[in-house]
Amino acid sequence: MADDTRANLTKGSTWTRLIYIVLFSIAFKVTGFVVAIITLVQFVTALLNGGTPNKRLQDLGRLLAAYMRDVIAFLTYESDEKPFPIGDWPDTAAAPSAAKPKAKPKPKKVTKTD
Repeated sequence: MADDTRANLTKGSTWTRLIYIVLFSIAFKVTGFVVAIITLVQFVTALLNGGTPNKRLQDLGRLLAAYMRDVIAFLTYESDEKPFPIGDWPDTAAAPSAAKPKAKPKPKKVTKTD
């Protein structure tokens, strides 16, 4: 067991991954900040446009969510594939589609009985 630990401690790829972990952790924080700004802008946009969100901001949010998912997969060792800017930007087809809004239930008619 000690030999395995010693081998891992002296392996260059272990320390290289640590550098990537630090860098992608910073990228994750920056991306989270950008998502927070998009959220606020989207809220204001919805207020001013009668509840209709901005489609381009929705698309950007979807792409950033896919990027964050890739970063988390790398950070948690779920994937060895490095996210952008080392790897590819998430494919727009691979990004999760926006949830379709549920239809609002029709209000019940209230009838008065005298």
